[in-house]
Amino acid sequence: MASVDIANQALIALGHQTITALTDTDVTSVRCNTIYNTVRKDLLAKHPWNFALKRSNLVDITRPDIDLWETATDYEVDDVAEFDSVHYTCLIANTSTDFAADLAAAKWETTTDWVTSTSYAVGDQIYHTGVAYTCIEPHTSGVFATDYGTNSYWVLSIDPEYEYEYAFRLPTDCLRVLSNYLDYEHKIEGGYFYTNASTASIRYIYDNEDTDTYDPAFTTALVTALAAALALAITNNRNITADMKQEAAARKIEALGTDAQGGGTPDEPRCDEWLNAR
Repeated sequence: MASVDIANQALIALGHQTITALTDTDVTSVRCNTIYNTVRKDLLAKHPWNFALKRSNLVDITRPDIDLWETATDYEVDDVAEFDSVHYTCLIANTSTDFAADLAAAKWETTTDWVTSTSYAVGDQIYHTGVAYTCIEPHTSGVFATDYGTNSYWVLSIDPEYEYEYAFRLPTDCLRVLSNYLDYEHKIEGGYFYTNASTASIRYIYDNEDTDTYDPAFTTALVTALAAALALAITNNRNITADMKQEAAARKIEALGTDAQGGGTPDEPRCDEWLNAR
């Protein structure tokens, strides 16, 4: 069932005319398009639906640990030091004085080991103009600005800062992490997965946009959730809105029951935030 069909079922439940496409510019289409993904993602994220689960080995994007540049220190050719979050390579053996002066005297250059026409694999780390990057898509390098910006083959490597030693990149389709393999202590902050383990594998709810894979009971729950979200704007009737919210809650409970019967060996009991709120 296509997304527009789900939206149309919600509109029919509200006694409203259907639309041709979510991307049309009439008022009803715009309303449906504005809230459709918000409602869909919210319903997906609130429960580990069997059709929306994935496992992934996360990509380590921890920035290499390099000593900070210090004054009155002896440096040799090819030594690498960090100054103001940028990594530099020593070109001339020297005893450091003032960094700006040493840089102007060509004793240092920004570290760059990325090269064009080279095959890079996921997890490879490079420097470009002194900044550390991690490869997230296998590719043969072309122009760095294009590979990094347009193609998104690279992400900035980051520092965990404190408490944790490693930073990992969460999948772009991750809505909620459910568990990590071997149950290492971890924190998820700012879209990153922090841990003291050198590897990380997770099980997570993903943003499954393929509506044909949805369980029929979930589709019904999504239809009623969308109808509840649209009800006041479409009908301008608070009683109908309240009824649709009750209907959406009932259909979600039915979908949860159906989902629990089709996932294989049951998981360990897991808190469901929505049910607890009841």
